[in-house]
Amino acid sequence: MLFARLSDSSVLLLLLLNSFFVSQVAFASDLDDLDKAEFNEAIARAKECMIAQDAACVKEQLTFAKRRAGSSKDKALVERLRSTGMHNSTGNSHEQAANERAVIRAQEQRRQAVRQARIDDDARHAANQPSTADAIRSAGAQMNQQLANQLAEKQYARERLAETQRQQPQAYHHTQRAEREEPVRKPVVYDRAKPQFVEPVVAASQPESSPTAIPVTPDKTTEVSEQPEALAFCWQTKRGGWLCDGPGDETTLAEKDQAGQLSGVGCRTPSLLVPTTITLTSTRVIKRGSVSGWLYRCGRQLKPGDTGHATWNRDIRRFWSGIPG
Repeated sequence: MLFARLSDSSVLLLLLLNSFFVSQVAFASDLDDLDKAEFNEAIARAKECMIAQDAACVKEQLTFAKRRAGSSKDKALVERLRSTGMHNSTGNSHEQAANERAVIRAQEQRRQAVRQARIDDDARHAANQPSTADAIRSAGAQMNQQLANQLAEKQYARERLAETQRQQPQAYHHTQRAEREEPVRKPVVYDRAKPQFVEPVVAASQPESSPTAIPVTPDKTTEVSEQPEALAFCWQTKRGGWLCDGPGDETTLAEKDQAGQLSGVGCRTPSLLVPTTITLTSTRVIKRGSVSGWLYRCGRQLKPGDTGHATWNRDIRRFWSGIPG
């Protein structure tokens, strides 16, 4: 009887143990299925992030998938996708940088072409205009010719007076007194080598008009205001390149050739306005602040009209404070 009871207890215990093991196996199988489902979902999301080129999303999904990988095959798939994502990200960044550099080069080439066309147009216009020195020399020659003619007329008058001396001595002495009161003026000699120092010609005194003479009122001339002189300002960057702002344009890419930058902004014949460096403050680009550099004259006057930043007739006094004069 006792043996029968022990046998029944053993059978019951075995049944309980078998049921527990079966439930544990089923639970482990359910966990494996859940891990596999999460692994597949993470892989799918990682592929979508690759298409969208979202590197952070790819990294996050592949890290989660690696934790849920249940076999070596799954782990190899994760590593393959990781290397593919890194390669695409690097290639896209290089391609994007190359595209940006190409766009900047194309924009600068267009600016250089427009700038050169404007410089050539100014050169053709300047070639068709007579120089200031030629105009002064021509005016001086005309004045000298006029004075020479006046001198010849006075010489002729003196010869006639000499002839009158023999015939009318009294009239001769009267004329001599008149000549002493009005001395003969010598013609002014103009220095053609230095036309800027031409002496002004003083008009000869005119005889008193008769009481019946009608005074002539000279025509009113319109005063033409002098246009401001074209200026250019150049400064160096921390890397040693030059940037310039002038009557034609403002450079945006620093270069080692300062003369080329000056020519590019429309200042082809520069001369220093201030013998030392000068500090100016940008009023157009506020974040630029104060800059130390060199201030140049460009050897020409600005044309009447708009002198704003959008023309080839720019007055940099509008864009920089601290310019003397």
